Amino acid sequence: MSKPFLTCLRVSSLAASLLAMSSLASAVGVTFLAPGWTTSDFLTLSTPTRAIEFDSAGNLYIEDTTDDNSGQIQILKLDASSGYSASSVFASYNTSYKGATGLDFGDLGGLYVSERSVDGDAGIIRKVDVATRTLLGDVMAFENHRPTGVDADTSGNVYYSGRKESDGTWGRLFEIDSTTTTRSILIDNTVGTGIALDASGNIFITTPQRTDLPLLANSIYMYNPADILTPELIATFGERGGELTFDTAGNLYMVAQDQLSIIRLSSIPIPAAAWLFGSGLLGLIGIAKRKAI
Repeated sequence: MSKPFLTCLRVSSLAASLLAMSSLASAVGVTFLAPGWTTSDFLTLSTPTRAIEFDSAGNLYIEDTTDDNSGQIQILKLDASSGYSASSVFASYNTSYKGATGLDFGDLGGLYVSERSVDGDAGIIRKVDVATRTLLGDVMAFENHRPTGVDADTSGNVYYSGRKESDGTWGRLFEIDSTTTTRSILIDNTVGTGIALDASGNIFITTPQRTDLPLLANSIYMYNPADILTPELIATFGERGGELTFDTAGNLYMVAQDQLSIIRLSSIPIPAAAWLFGSGLLGLIGIAKRKAI
């Protein structure tokens, strides 16, 4: 068998894999998926949550939304070794806010928790000591918007997506400097329902179910810090997504609108030959036939 024909088979196999990705995406309500990404249903929780986070061992942490307006935040740990069926209370503390909207383990020994007020126009970010599992204190409170998610980089800088219940078109992505504790607008006029940073510092957000905003509804976008004005569309869903987080392997996870389903997205490098499927596959087949004659 000639080498060009083997190449055709490999390209065809890659193309079939891409088609398989698309069919898998449809099964979880994805209407668009960027090349090089796959998506699947990861887990269905028995406890509803708006916030998710993984530790380095793969254990999952959530906040129980049935505690909303109870005066207490309760963070649960779901053990990876049990298939996330065994849970325990990791930390709990009293609060005057409605409930948590995001969780993130910082690299400096803390778990960041974002919370929202009852009216949705105020909120706070706090820090829990991982070793003692007690509340360390407040990072920053907000009187005119709520955080819809939280993340932190290796230097302890905190990032969050802020929006208002009273004005669904208002949104900002903020950064809180760890050394000066000052807040700055990182990206203006951007409404996010969740936020996460990957290992390279790229910022991922989910968008609300609105058609009157610059970004597509029900989607995940990625912002490269080197080109913050040009977000890249990663995926679009049939319904709104919520908070985002990454595991140590670089997989991205999103809480679905039902607050029970967790969707996993994985970035898989596609060999350059795969891109020949759309433009050069027929040419390769022709070459193979001519050489075989």
